[in-house]
Amino acid sequence: MRGRVQFQRKLALGADMPNLNKINALEFAQALTPAQVQELELAVKAQLHVFGLSDTGMKAMQTVAALTRARQEGYQVEEVLEARRDVLLIETNRRSLPSIVSGLRCWHYFAINILGFQPDATLPPRSLLDVEKFCTIFQNAGTATTYISYVRWACKVAQLDLSWDGPRLKMMLKGLKKEVLRLRTTEWPERWKLIGAMVHDITMLADQLEVPDFGDLAVLSWQFLFRVQSEAIELEVGSAADLVSLAPSRHSAVFLDAQMRLRVRLQRRKHRPQGSLLVRGCVCKSESPAVCAPRRVQALLSRKQPGEKLISLSKDGFLKQLRRMLTLLGHQAAAQFGLKDFRAGRATELARSGHPLHFILQQGEWRSAAVLKYANADDLDYGMFLGRTLGES
Repeated sequence: MRGRVQFQRKLALGADMPNLNKINALEFAQALTPAQVQELELAVKAQLHVFGLSDTGMKAMQTVAALTRARQEGYQVEEVLEARRDVLLIETNRRSLPSIVSGLRCWHYFAINILGFQPDATLPPRSLLDVEKFCTIFQNAGTATTYISYVRWACKVAQLDLSWDGPRLKMMLKGLKKEVLRLRTTEWPERWKLIGAMVHDITMLADQLEVPDFGDLAVLSWQFLFRVQSEAIELEVGSAADLVSLAPSRHSAVFLDAQMRLRVRLQRRKHRPQGSLLVRGCVCKSESPAVCAPRRVQALLSRKQPGEKLISLSKDGFLKQLRRMLTLLGHQAAAQFGLKDFRAGRATELARSGHPLHFILQQGEWRSAAVLKYANADDLDYGMFLGRTLGES
């Protein structure tokens, strides 16, 4: 627990002081590294184990009894509980910590260089006016809303003043969004351009040029509707044993079953913190052997051991090769393609092929309404969507 004091000092955690406290937003952000958070979490778990508290959970009165014995034996029980509280506060945004650090850094330098804040007192904002001025530097209402939410979250965690946050701030963000729509003089670009024929062509071209792993990753991202950056890039080789138990340190497990179906078990997925199991069969007859995930990955799996990364490409490397392949194929808008086009393009193509909405929802593991942000709205069965939504409400 030695590092907890420094950790708390940076985050102002546990300081039961008035809301007039001021802290350095940059130091706060720098304390939110995954390594420091994990170190604190492991220290808390180790100390609770010393108290006789197991990870499997105990009834409240049993926990109180164990803590009472530990205190009687001279342990600093309250310090451990405070550290446990710190971990729970950070857990609310644990997977977004890198983004929070970026947002707080932006606010910190804006507050110092533009608003004249003292470096050691950039949180909380002095007034609503400060935050409104911060809003004006953004051209995207979504980004502005996200960055301000990071400032708000930091103030909540550190028990700082929140009087600057109110209805007028929401009104200004709404105005920013409307301004972007009003001033836009050109049509919104077509969003989801990838179609099955293009995935087939870029895959075949990459194979001919012997680009390592590109075709395999493209087919996996397309057939499984993966979020490429967080899911497909980090895939790991697995085995049937991973169906029963996947170690917490593992990202995923990819393997072929006895029926030659490709199974992917993910440790966690957006909106599915308990994990997910996806299965895809052979599509050689209905689509093309070039985009058949089991056929393509079979050779790749045979060369690697369980636990190894399946794909050697990085996110940036994959995107670079995607645009390169499209350029070589003569697509003028190659530079506009992104990693989300696999998931969104596949969803739209399924809709255009006549698949019902519930099938698309199942394939992409979306919440009912979320798929409308990805698939082409004109191709979706709204009657079925409405029925499903009402049935789940």
